[in-house]
Amino acid sequence: MKTLKIIGCVVFLAIALPAKSQDTIDKIKYDKYFDFYTNEELKQKIFNSEKQYKVIYLFDIGCSSYAIFPEVTKILKNKINVAFFPISGQDVSDDKETIRFFDIIENEQVIYRLQRPKRKKSPIQIINMFKYPHRFLKSLDLNIKYKNIGIGSYIILDEKNDVVFSTIDLYKKYANMSEIIYFEKLNEL
Repeated sequence: MKTLKIIGCVVFLAIALPAKSQDTIDKIKYDKYFDFYTNEELKQKIFNSEKQYKVIYLFDIGCSSYAIFPEVTKILKNKINVAFFPISGQDVSDDKETIRFFDIIENEQVIYRLQRPKRKKSPIQIINMFKYPHRFLKSLDLNIKYKNIGIGSYIILDEKNDVVFSTIDLYKKYANMSEIIYFEKLNEL
């Protein structure tokens, strides 16, 4: 897992630095990669899915998330019994870097964006990006430790919307969690 985090940081920096010079976001790519939802709309979309499993993945601009996301999408891509819901509370000011990253990894997965008020970027922006996914997860009432939320965490729900597995509950061990353990449950679906 440590190797993935380091690779993710390097990839993020390689993407983010040149992307800052771009003035506009390609509207077609923007619509391809992002879909905005209120908490209630996204909750209904997830809970109403008829798939056997639903994976809620927390995606945001961050080293771990960037490193892990391509592998998670690769694992889940051809699993017909799984609905994949990567959700993000990131600020729209980070979208250029995210689009550039998705272009590089040839992403085909839409990110479900939680609607949030537009704000100036502040030194506490990184902390604030957890606020919206945290509120969303709390609204699901899944009986997990929401205060342990982390970038790249995921929750697996069954067809009855009961939690089958959650890396959020393992967050304190997450930094030392091996890649094998992290991806094991996704591979089993």
